Amino acid sequence: MGLLILLLFIAVPLIEIGLFIEVGGWVGGWTTVGLVILTAVVGLTLVRIQGLGVLKKFNNGLNNGMGANGIGGGAFPVGAAFDGIALFIAGAMLLTPGFMTDILGFLLLIPPLRAFLGSKLQARAHFSAHTQHAQRRGHPQYSQSPKYHRGEDRDNTHHNQRRVEKGVIIEGEFEEIKKDDGQ
Repeated sequence: MGLLILLLFIAVPLIEIGLFIEVGGWVGGWTTVGLVILTAVVGLTLVRIQGLGVLKKFNNGLNNGMGANGIGGGAFPVGAAFDGIALFIAGAMLLTPGFMTDILGFLLLIPPLRAFLGSKLQARAHFSAHTQHAQRRGHPQYSQSPKYHRGEDRDNTHHNQRRVEKGVIIEGEFEEIKKDDGQ
């Protein structure tokens, strides 16, 4: 991960410098500087407008279902929170001088694209959380422990049983009772 970040810090400026040179060759140096400033101003204005809408959506999501006393069951508005994070990243990209970062920043300003990215990230996070939970519980499909696959860490008379049925996790303990053949 650290190597990837280092490569990004080296590659992105090099790509941006190359794009500055290319665009500057086509339209001139001062026009290129003007385009960079224009994209930053327009982009940050759009981030501000959309950000206020997302903030309102976030607050409405938090207040949804609140009782008269202010205590209640409003669910955390994950979609609005992701939109806020995406808009923050878009603003940072639009403020960074460069055409590639501006394009990526403007892409994050498109609400359907943000919704698509949010759903993909949420599904990945849900799967990751489920997998990590299953690994901690010793689920054979996800467990990294070779002991579990060999059966060394299982007790034959007392089991912790986990079962997923239609999205509901049922936990319980059971003990096997062996019948005597003589009775």
